[in-house]
Amino acid sequence: MSKLQIIVLACILGLTTLFSCKKDVQDPLLLSVNPDYLVMDVTGGTNLALTINASGPKNLQRFRIQVQDNSNIKTTILDSTLEWGSKFSLLYNYTVPARSANYSMVIYLFVLDSDGNTAETSRTLNVAATSTTPTEKTGMKIATLHSGNADAFDLLNQQAVMSALVDAGLQDILDVPNTSDAATISHSWKSNNSAKFLAFDAFNYGNATKETIEGAFNSGAAVSQVNSLAVGSVVIVQTNRGGVKRYYAIQITAINEDTVGDNDFYLFSMKY
Repeated sequence: MSKLQIIVLACILGLTTLFSCKKDVQDPLLLSVNPDYLVMDVTGGTNLALTINASGPKNLQRFRIQVQDNSNIKTTILDSTLEWGSKFSLLYNYTVPARSANYSMVIYLFVLDSDGNTAETSRTLNVAATSTTPTEKTGMKIATLHSGNADAFDLLNQQAVMSALVDAGLQDILDVPNTSDAATISHSWKSNNSAKFLAFDAFNYGNATKETIEGAFNSGAAVSQVNSLAVGSVVIVQTNRGGVKRYYAIQITAINEDTVGDNDFYLFSMKY
């Protein structure tokens, strides 16, 4: 074989190897998120619109979003099985939690394809504290069971109800009947729908915000019944109706103890 033939053969083999290698190289699994800033300064309560795109050589099987705040606990907020082929697009609106103090959090995004390949990215949020003015209602009233008047309260609908006539699921607050003397006010509240209470007389009711109400509840050990209620007492209540947690600050403004008849009742104001 001549030198020229050897050179031509070597070139052919080289080109064959080159094209073979190129054929074996696959496009990578890609995950992109906009905004593309890795660290962002936001205010609590902000709606953060995340535009998410993923693509790869194989079918995509799973997409997940998790969040982690200062508690260092990851919480999954979206976990989806994908059946969109090798491409995936999503606009996800995330409401940044509002709190009464500055904090930081991380949003983790993850995609998996049918070969087990993964792509991940994250966004760190420095969240500024917010102050949301609550709604206030005054002149709310709960009587005792013995009085024959409304002895329970529906916080969601802001109305007093009679425990014997309405569904227990509406009875967020219920006067506890005094077992020793049914005609005497008990100074105790409970719930018939698993609402939780926290007695917090030091709470600044006058300057309360939605964030401080929730923060106050989470600062202590909640109970199913609160006792020793008096004029000026503040009770923080957490309800969980329909799977939605709501927080209320209640301040007792008057307690009527009728020594002659059965007209015993509590008057209170509430912020939520």
